[in-house]
Amino acid sequence: MGQHRSLLTFALVLAITGAGFLAFLPVPHTRAQSSFEVRPIPDEIAYLQLFHHALALKKLADDAAAAGKDRSGYHTLVGRHAGLPEAEAQLLEDAAVRCGPKLDDVDLRWKVIAREIRSRYPYGMYNPSIGPPPPDPRLHDLLLERNRTVLLCRDELRNVLGEEGFARLDGWVHSRSDSRKVTVSAVRRPRRPAGK
Repeated sequence: MGQHRSLLTFALVLAITGAGFLAFLPVPHTRAQSSFEVRPIPDEIAYLQLFHHALALKKLADDAAAAGKDRSGYHTLVGRHAGLPEAEAQLLEDAAVRCGPKLDDVDLRWKVIAREIRSRYPYGMYNPSIGPPPPDPRLHDLLLERNRTVLLCRDELRNVLGEEGFARLDGWVHSRSDSRKVTVSAVRRPRRPAGK
């Protein structure tokens, strides 16, 4: 009877220990429990990247030409990857060149506002008992302006390329951006309690 009782006690301790261990294991989330949503990359971001890459390659080609090297293929590299003929690839670079200064203007105004905001927090910190400051509405307005500018540049490119050429380019842009989807959380992070 004593041996039976010690075996029963051992089994009970083992069960309690196992249950306690399992309580600390993470619980896998099912799709229904998940608060994340996968969305395709918006046109304003996809075309901003396209124009940025075209401008960066143009700068590389121009710098190489200034150094006496021939890197003229860089000028139309993005367009060729998109399956555009040489002339249409050059139109893509021209559209990026026209769009660049417009975006630089928005970025410059953004930086001025960001410096102004940072100057209020010289050590990069804010009072945690109050919480972070609300976003400056001017930055939101500039973001909307930047998105509109990119979409206007995209539409100008559509007018220059024509529907057939633009459809080829747009299909390539979306095939590249659809493979890189953005995961968006619908849940806000909880605020850290004051003093921690």
